[in-house]
Amino acid sequence: TAVSDGADLRNAVGLLRVGAKARVQFYRDGKLKTINTRIKETGDFAWRDPGIIGRLAGARFRTAEPDGEHDGGVAVVELEPGSPAQRSGLAEDDVILSINRQRVKNLEEMQRAAKLNDDALLMKLLRDGQMLFLVIQ
Repeated sequence: TAVSDGADLRNAVGLLRVGAKARVQFYRDGKLKTINTRIKETGDFAWRDPGIIGRLAGARFRTAEPDGEHDGGVAVVELEPGSPAQRSGLAEDDVILSINRQRVKNLEEMQRAAKLNDDALLMKLLRDGQMLFLVIQ
């Protein structure tokens, strides 16, 4: 099935059963690549919790897999246009490494850290290979 954007891909994958095999073709660096994969439970991939803190409403997060730049964290998967999360300065593909100086390696740790301080969130982020801090009040 051909897809034109992330929403099409998400919908196509959503129609497959857990455990089903899938062949995925995509272009990387101008070359057609093919991988074979198996559909898994989404777990906490598309986690959205407006109760986590109002300033992060409108964002979708997932636990980020460790790579050469970081050893995990929470990735910003999607931001609704005009949402509090987007207006706060978050960007898609940011990886949240800590909140209020507490390391976060998954969504549960992120939620716990965010609820500890109602006044402000100090986030350490990885954005386009650069570390930065974002304060959300």
